[in-house]
Amino acid sequence: MTQPGYGVEYDHVDPRELKRTLETKRVTGLYMAGQINGTTGYEEAAAQGLLAGANAGLAAVHSKGECESQEAPQLTLDRSDGYLGVLIDDLITRGVNEPYRVFTARSEYRLSSRANNADLRLTRRAAALGLVRDSARLARLDTVEADMAHAQAMLEQVVHLPHIWEAQMGGSRRVVRDGVRKSALDMIRKGFLSEDLWAGARDPENVPPEHIPKARKLAGGPEISAIVPAWADVPLDIRQRVVTEAMYHGHLRQLSAEANTFKREESMRLPADIDYSKVRVLSHEEVDKLSIVRPDTFGAAKRIDGITPGGILALLKYVRQNRAAQSA
Repeated sequence: MTQPGYGVEYDHVDPRELKRTLETKRVTGLYMAGQINGTTGYEEAAAQGLLAGANAGLAAVHSKGECESQEAPQLTLDRSDGYLGVLIDDLITRGVNEPYRVFTARSEYRLSSRANNADLRLTRRAAALGLVRDSARLARLDTVEADMAHAQAMLEQVVHLPHIWEAQMGGSRRVVRDGVRKSALDMIRKGFLSEDLWAGARDPENVPPEHIPKARKLAGGPEISAIVPAWADVPLDIRQRVVTEAMYHGHLRQLSAEANTFKREESMRLPADIDYSKVRVLSHEEVDKLSIVRPDTFGAAKRIDGITPGGILALLKYVRQNRAAQSA
């Protein structure tokens, strides 16, 4: 080989020099996105471009005096908001020593960060900042939320004792006879009722015909519409959303509790001008890493590699003492 057919070499900034908005800490108004931040991949670059572009636009509008608030509004996402939040958090708290890509395994909240609930998670936040102004789009979101609530209520209204549920399913499945009435929604959560994920779509390729019925089903047992006839009138995408939420109900409830704890830690702000060398318990390594990253919250400080629980407690105590002294 005399010359490689394809090769890319590029420099990048240390992403720990960036704020959560992807604005550089040293140069106000300079936003960076893509490979320059140490990432690789089109999707990673595009996602950063959306966030950086949104915040640059918000800052520009604010600088022209079109906003009344003192600080420019910002679009920031944390790890519980979606994969872009995970990407940003990893970059600004840990830096990179090799090209960074997003994997589902990087997210602690991947069950709740799904493509079919992105509108529910993010659209209203964007609308509140003026990034989404399409009234038709917001109206569709209202309709989706109302339809999901209606579909869930429909399932909750169908309630039977265990032995009746067994009869409804033709005796093919055993239900624990604990004397407790269970709704159709409860039965979906326990995997007793199923939903056709690909209704209205052609059968998948390269799947043997005898396996298609199993591949098409979400959960086991009879289809929901066989037990709740009105279910067939619910739009397909709404049915799939509601059933997915029901199937992962237990995990999602736990994730929600963890996300609330995470957000409480993220709401505990660190002073931007803190001198970490004055926090006596911190090791030299911890002082160096905190001084480089300069995390904006205690939650972000905890996620920096090499920062110990003892160091976080010392930092919390130091900040509280300083705030108490300033307010005295």
